[in-house]
Amino acid sequence: MDNINNEMVTETISDSSKLIIADQFLKALRNKDWDLLRNIITEDISWTLPGDSIISGKVTGASAVIKVAKIIMSFGVALKLDHYLVALKGVALSLHSEAGRNGLKLDQSLAIICSISGGKIKAINTCLLDAAQANAFFTTQNMDLRETMLILDDKPEPVTNDESEKFALANTFINSLKNNDWDAMRSIMFENLIWTLPGTSILSGPATGVNAVIKRAKSLKQFGVMFQLQHILYGMHGFTLLLHNTAKRGELILDEHVAIVFDVKDGKIEAMTTHLSDVEGIEQFFVPCIID
Repeated sequence: MDNINNEMVTETISDSSKLIIADQFLKALRNKDWDLLRNIITEDISWTLPGDSIISGKVTGASAVIKVAKIIMSFGVALKLDHYLVALKGVALSLHSEAGRNGLKLDQSLAIICSISGGKIKAINTCLLDAAQANAFFTTQNMDLRETMLILDDKPEPVTNDESEKFALANTFINSLKNNDWDAMRSIMFENLIWTLPGTSILSGPATGVNAVIKRAKSLKQFGVMFQLQHILYGMHGFTLLLHNTAKRGELILDEHVAIVFDVKDGKIEAMTTHLSDVEGIEQFFVPCIID
């Protein structure tokens, strides 16, 4: 699998440790604390960003990743945290970014997905609501002379960013889930894809193969989960659905903010990774003997 968001190869760490790492990552960006950032990332880390701006593409190595972070924050970007979202072996930050410079504005939702290995961030995958807006904002023309020294020495690896294809896949998935159209869902997935979901509930862990993935989707519907789409965010090699999932059974209420990260290859989904705001909530709600 070519995508950096392959969480299956990383070892398990506690959810509390994932949240600490996510908090340190956000703190490092906001405070421009590059020593802290270096302390929580691996030396061979990679970071991918969609679009064709000066920060778009894939960079590899701690020094290159820190330079990308410096460029982003040099533009005066303010990051508002919406949610920390925990995955089986990683963590995501659901954010809103704002900045203004030279009459140009940056104002959009995004998700920063972090894969973790050895207690450190090994890969970062950024998904944006509007890559075109970022392309217009993050340019050398919008930097002052003091900032141009931050320009990356090596050009990032090229972006593969067919947003129309990703939008079509996202809509097919959403509509098939809504309408119980499992044949349509099957048509956009590789036979051997894996869907990971955090926690210890009966739906948690990896679902391997398209049949297991569709069975999990059916189970979510049988538990009465309602899916409210908030945003489709686009990454370099896939897309992310930001959702608000709710359900009720007696006095028990499920109320989750969710990011499902989809890895895409050759026009099909090859992996899915669910990130949740409240892992304990699904462990209480998705229990045996409720559905067949």
